[in-house]
Amino acid sequence: MPTPESAATAEPMAPVSPEVVTPIATSSVESYPSLEALPSVPAVVRLGADERGRYLLIDQATQTMHVFEGWREVRTFLVSTGLPDLHTQTPEWSGRVGEYVGTFESLGTYQDDGWYLFRQGGTILLHSVPYTLDEAGHKVYLDLDSLGQRPTSHGCIRLAPEDAAWLTAWGPQGVPVTITAWPFGEPGRESDCDEESVG
Repeated sequence: MPTPESAATAEPMAPVSPEVVTPIATSSVESYPSLEALPSVPAVVRLGADERGRYLLIDQATQTMHVFEGWREVRTFLVSTGLPDLHTQTPEWSGRVGEYVGTFESLGTYQDDGWYLFRQGGTILLHSVPYTLDEAGHKVYLDLDSLGQRPTSHGCIRLAPEDAAWLTAWGPQGVPVTITAWPFGEPGRESDCDEESVG
């Protein structure tokens, strides 16, 4: 019968000191320590995000909107910006999302989940694609196939209905937003809208 080997004597372990957690200051982007650990975050987000790392970047070259929270991209939505001509070009702009407009009528169509962005020759909003109502009162959406493909609006930023609803539930009011310049050809006039219309 084999003899049992002698049990190894365990050496005493050094006491483990608890990890020291430094409180995170939320008063400014510069004081948030994890920014240095996030090199992939675009510099514009580092400089412009709010104290919670929330930021919207609308890229006209790719017809997309990037939603950041905690300095990380949480959603990417397909959009359609203003037609690049003299009267409908979406201007390059940075600011904050304004008040909730909700559902509104413009140019013979309806739009849901409207959010005010700014005025520049007219009102520029962020909203769902336009729709009409059929005989039964059902929504018939227009230009859904343009999202992420090409500009079709009168200057506003259009989203799919479900994406616009998500954004409203997220609560974008006061969140910093940047709209990049239209990179292909002359930008034309800086806004599409007159006093009566948005698109």
